[in-house]
Amino acid sequence: MNIQKALLTITAVGWLASFPAAAQDTETTQTVHSTDSTRLGPDIKDRDEALMLYDYVFPDNWFYILHVGSYLNWGDNQSHGSFIGRFRPAIGVSLGKWFHPTVGARVHLYLGNNRGLTTLNHREYHWQSAGIAVDGMVSLSNLLAGYREGRRFNMLALLGMGGDQTFWFSERDWNKEDLRGDGFKTEARSLLTFRAGLMATWRISRKWDLSLEATNVWDDDCYDGITSDERWDGHVNLLLGFVRRIGNRDSTHNFYYVRRDGSILREANDEVNRLRAEAQRLRDLPPLPPVKAQQVHVIVSFRNELSTIDEMQQVNVYTAVQAMRQRNNQVNLYITPLGQAADEHLFRQRADAVRSQLTGRYDIPDTRIVVDADSRRVEQLKEKDGCVVVYINQSRTSNDTENEDRRLKDIK
Repeated sequence: MNIQKALLTITAVGWLASFPAAAQDTETTQTVHSTDSTRLGPDIKDRDEALMLYDYVFPDNWFYILHVGSYLNWGDNQSHGSFIGRFRPAIGVSLGKWFHPTVGARVHLYLGNNRGLTTLNHREYHWQSAGIAVDGMVSLSNLLAGYREGRRFNMLALLGMGGDQTFWFSERDWNKEDLRGDGFKTEARSLLTFRAGLMATWRISRKWDLSLEATNVWDDDCYDGITSDERWDGHVNLLLGFVRRIGNRDSTHNFYYVRRDGSILREANDEVNRLRAEAQRLRDLPPLPPVKAQQVHVIVSFRNELSTIDEMQQVNVYTAVQAMRQRNNQVNLYITPLGQAADEHLFRQRADAVRSQLTGRYDIPDTRIVVDADSRRVEQLKEKDGCVVVYINQSRTSNDTENEDRRLKDIK
């Protein structure tokens, strides 16, 4: 093999070695595309709606192709025969995967018939060849114009390497002498190949594409059996194919953008801005004028022998809280019995229950709360002193409501 063949081998191996790394990176990485509206799919009207590809994994975006077409042989002595005679039938099948809308790879199997011309008398002979190749694929359409979900036409570049197996060289009475001459070898051979080509695809349905491929295959000089001139031999594969895109885990058959409804985000942002403006408006309001000093009296009743505040009495406790807040917690709150405390120990338990509610639940300063078991001292406070008085009813009976109202009137 000469220097040109060695350089071509090194280049092709380097190209194919890059595909496993590309596959690993693109399996788990979402690709952000330009916000340029020309790069969005035709069904995406707003560029805020979708800017990121769905996160596909290795089992997604596979395809296979069924090929039928022709070999176009080139090499030794081909110019001495008819051009039409170079076209020989061929078939093939491919299995591949797209790692990214721009980058993919495939394994290609093919079988075809070849025509050659002998060196001595330019007599025609035929042989069969089968090959396997690994091709890297680059979508030129997506690379240059950006990926679009609904694109109907796609142009691909192919570059790869593989091998050809030659066999069944025809040997007839009329060409037997030429085939057995010097420099002609008709035995089967296994040859390393290099490939480059273009493929065009047209989408015909949700799952199927139509493809047209022209791939040139470089073989060693002995591909056609003639080995005297140490030149390249080969063939151009001209193949018509039907591409079946295998379904993904999300029931799609190609790459799709993640849908993102920009209108919902804008509505949420508008609501946040509205709430901020409202909060600022409330902060800018002038402070409320303080309530003029006056006394507020509240009665909290307890059931016999109990020191817990029931739900009905929570309203009365909250009334005292509102009165303190109206005065900015700048007055004292007195807790005292309604009348004389018959059981001072029980009174103080009840007073502690009220104090705990005021300080723990409503953040009334503990320093403003005064517990006094002698209600007479509280009743002697003057109106102008301003305060909140919570009277604790010692026991509750069916006549409590009437007695509490009468007692409040007497206090006032």
